[in-house]
Amino acid sequence: GELKVDAGDFYNRVLKWGVWVLLAAYVGRGLMRGEEGLWSGSGEDRMRVARDSGLRMKMREDPGAFLTNLHGMSGFLLCFMVVIQKQTVTKMVDQYKRFAFYHKYFGYLILLLISAMVFGGYSLGRFSAFAGFDIFNYFFAAPWIIWIAAIYYTARPSMISIHRLLSNMMLKGCLAVPVSRIGGALLQNVQGWNDESGFYQGIG
Repeated sequence: GELKVDAGDFYNRVLKWGVWVLLAAYVGRGLMRGEEGLWSGSGEDRMRVARDSGLRMKMREDPGAFLTNLHGMSGFLLCFMVVIQKQTVTKMVDQYKRFAFYHKYFGYLILLLISAMVFGGYSLGRFSAFAGFDIFNYFFAAPWIIWIAAIYYTARPSMISIHRLLSNMMLKGCLAVPVSRIGGALLQNVQGWNDESGFYQGIG
């Protein structure tokens, strides 16, 4: 039923290999950026430059390595894990018992990664000097918190169609975030856009 529908969807038929290539390129770019490239400007114009995308944010002070790495690495790993999890659904069509085991525990890991990413990102918000960032932070974190609760609650046979819908929404969200971050970084470099506007328009 739902497994066969999911295994034959547009993502699995057309997009999945392209997604793997783009994710590898995205992560590779982030890993190759040295620590010296993570800050720009000085004094009140000091900007944190995201390792993955080049997206800039004005900071009140250095937030330190722990929260920055927690947010960034959790996000990186989450992108890969949701793509891997999508593949376990395809495998469950023919080898249900074996891959259902992986699917269950990969699911727990994904929920843990979302929690770590949201905690790190929300905690970093207080260091941002962008106007209105505290409000933006609430709206950005809210869907992920809802997904954690809803995906966990619907992971049962009687609610499998809702679980599939929510999980595919989360997959799209995980793939959209890197695109929006790169888009925001590009807008920040367009003449007439300041860093704050580029950030909000790109991520929003």
